[in-house]
Amino acid sequence: MGNFNDFTANLTDGLTQLAKTEIPGLVNELVSSGNQFAVSSEQDIKQWTAELVAGSLDSADFESLVKGKADLFDVKSLTAKGLALARVDAIQNMVTDLIVQTALKVFLPNA
Repeated sequence: MGNFNDFTANLTDGLTQLAKTEIPGLVNELVSSGNQFAVSSEQDIKQWTAELVAGSLDSADFESLVKGKADLFDVKSLTAKGLALARVDAIQNMVTDLIVQTALKVFLPNA
């Protein structure tokens, strides 16, 4: 099982790849927003992943909690750069899925 530093490192890598594919001109903005989300959500993510590992929370519940927290993900920098709101929403959903998948990979590698 990984730790939170492993999670943030893997998340940064994933965000970079996502941004290069989806919004190549805004890589730094997406990575920065994603990292800010991870930092601001650190305590919750640590608690939820501990519950996930302990078996008191399943992956569907974990995903639901992360998606509920995703409202904190700052996309203002993306809309300020001229990205359409529908595109920003789609990217926000991709980032949320990336956060969930990264956490499951790091904290439950054998699941």
